[in-house]
Amino acid sequence: MITSHRAGLLTAAALLMAPAAVALAPASAQAATPPPVNRSICKNPGGYYQHLSDPRTFWQCDSVYRPTRHSCPEGLWFNQEARPGPICDWPDGNNIYSRAPEGPTTLTTTPARLQKLPLKVVGLKATLKTGLIGVPITFKSKSGKVLCTATTESVSYYENTVGAPSVATCDSTAGLLGTVNDLLLGYTATFAGRDGHFNASTANGTVNLL
Repeated sequence: MITSHRAGLLTAAALLMAPAAVALAPASAQAATPPPVNRSICKNPGGYYQHLSDPRTFWQCDSVYRPTRHSCPEGLWFNQEARPGPICDWPDGNNIYSRAPEGPTTLTTTPARLQKLPLKVVGLKATLKTGLIGVPITFKSKSGKVLCTATTESVSYYENTVGAPSVATCDSTAGLLGTVNDLLLGYTATFAGRDGHFNASTANGTVNLL
C-alpha cells in the first residue's frame, strides 16, 4: 500500500479502499465496462496518474494498462509527484498544478431551443474551457428562473489533454412557469468556481423556437 508523507491526507490507494471518503467521478457508460487499454494514460501498469485537465481527478491503471478515473475529495488535488508515492494533497505548491499558471475558466454557450407543447427549453449547453469534471453549471432564464443544473464531463471519457474543455448539457423540466416571450430572451449559464483556485464565470445563450 502507498503510504502518506503528510498526516491526515489520503493516498491514492487509501482513497480506493475507502469509498465513503471520496466522491467518484461522474458515471460513464464507458466506465461501466472493462476499460480499454490506453498506454497514453497508463505509462506503466499498476500506476496512478494525474488527469491533465482537472487537478482533482486521477487515473488508476491496472496490470494491463487499462485506466479507470477517480476523484480526490473536495478541496484536495492529486499530487502525482509526492514521495514516497502519489497522494490527494492540499493545493499549496506541492503538485504540478500549483506550480503552473491556472487556465481560464471561461464558459461559452450554444443556442438552445424552445418547445411549446409542453413548454420547455431543450438543448441547453455550456462549455468550460478549463476541463474540470463534475462541477455544476446552472442554467437560468433571463428573468432568473432556474431551468436546470448539469455537471460537466469531458467530451470523451478518456480525454487526457492539457486544457481540454468539458461540457454540461440538460433540458428544462416540462411545464415551465413563464411566457414564451420571456424564455425567448435567452438564458444564462453559471459556473460558481471551485476550490478557491478556479474563478466563477457566467455566459449568455440564445433560445430559438423549434
